[in-house]
Amino acid sequence: MSYKLLPLLILAGLLFTGILATPAHAQTKAEELSIESVAAYRHLIEDDDVLITVHYDIQYGTSPDEAANELYLCILKDGDDQIGSVLPYPYYDSGYGEGVMAFYYSADDAPVWGDTYTVTLQGNPIVWGDTDDWKSSYNMNSDDWTTYDDQETNQDALWVHIVSVAQSLETDWSSTLLDSTPRGLVLNTTAGEPYFVQAIIGLRTMCPDCFAVRDTTPNFGETDWSRAEDLSMRTTTHGTSIGNMVDLIARNMSVPFITAAAILVLVIYMFVIIYVRRHTGDAADGILSGFPIIPIAVSLGFIPMAGYAVFALLSASLFGYIIFLRTS
Repeated sequence: MSYKLLPLLILAGLLFTGILATPAHAQTKAEELSIESVAAYRHLIEDDDVLITVHYDIQYGTSPDEAANELYLCILKDGDDQIGSVLPYPYYDSGYGEGVMAFYYSADDAPVWGDTYTVTLQGNPIVWGDTDDWKSSYNMNSDDWTTYDDQETNQDALWVHIVSVAQSLETDWSSTLLDSTPRGLVLNTTAGEPYFVQAIIGLRTMCPDCFAVRDTTPNFGETDWSRAEDLSMRTTTHGTSIGNMVDLIARNMSVPFITAAAILVLVIYMFVIIYVRRHTGDAADGILSGFPIIPIAVSLGFIPMAGYAVFALLSASLFGYIIFLRTS
């Protein structure tokens, strides 16, 4: 090798090293970089776990070619110590505009509940280099920590918060993320659910009510059945004029109250059958017309639940006869 080429090789090596070591600054910084809100919840999956959500806004006049998760990140600090970092999920407009990120900690790794932590939204130092003069920081305060101590109320509070953030995103994105259901507003399957399940990993488990379709764990335990409801119904009319009338009949016939009540119901039922048969010529029509009498009698405690079960079986047989066997 000629010694004349040595300086050229050294210069080329220095230039190459400088290119690799120098951060890329060709990207344009955001016009607005802000943290809209921070909210913390606990006991969502297990006792003493912690979720900290961050509603952010990265505004550009014209969005960069690179996605937001390439240029920006969110850092959680305890004083000078960094205890977490997350990236935006590049869904709508590559993650720019409004969005949400979250820090989740299991009970073993959870930060001290209620302490003052700093949440910082900033450019990725690998891309931007020094970002000390260009970032948005938020110091958490007591209002950011939920005051609830059980799983259900924390999950409900998170549900309300997610809906609130989604409504803000709907305005910023000019898109629909929520659907209205009898339970309330939930994330829709076209945009809301696909975004939030990726932006907040584990949200489906932490807040099932946020979704139209919820994941639940089946209960395979055996149920201890009892006659408590049946027995409670039998006292429904006690002390009322109807109950006193049936009680009088029972005493005169020297039979239990439930027996006298059942006889009274059957007499009324037979009257309906005879009356309808005289007008239609078909006893089956009378039986069908009297059907409402039985559930009413059960609710009043005049017929035990066991008798109602027998009535249901006989009714099924009658419907089968009417549908398949009766010719006129």
